[in-house]
Amino acid sequence: MSSKSTRPKRKPRPQKSSLAIVERAHRGTLEDRYGNIVWLSECMRQMKADHNIVLAGPAVTAAFDADDGPEMSIADMAMGPIGQLPNAVRSLKDAGAKIWVLQSDLDRFAGNHPLVAGVDVAPSLAALTAAHDHVWFW
Repeated sequence: MSSKSTRPKRKPRPQKSSLAIVERAHRGTLEDRYGNIVWLSECMRQMKADHNIVLAGPAVTAAFDADDGPEMSIADMAMGPIGQLPNAVRSLKDAGAKIWVLQSDLDRFAGNHPLVAGVDVAPSLAALTAAHDHVWFW
């Protein structure tokens, strides 16, 4: 009698997709070593998760193709550029994520700033949320 199990192999479960709606991309910017959601999304992609993001509201500025983030000040104290989110967006895109900004937010915040290469513009959230199994709001 063999000691090997004759249990049938399990079928792989279909991978569920997730979408992070990011509205507060600059949250925690002043905190030392804060891991923002764009960085966390890249970690999830590296673990083979089917995870994508949409940058909404003021977070659309994270997708602007610039070397530095926007300038920040608290009261009369200038903090300088905040975060390197455009670099994080590029890195997330390189990890295979789909990244969108909403057209209405782009109209409101962009002026004439170009977007990071590969960031797509979506007309609304409805189709994006319908195309994913799970939706998170950050």
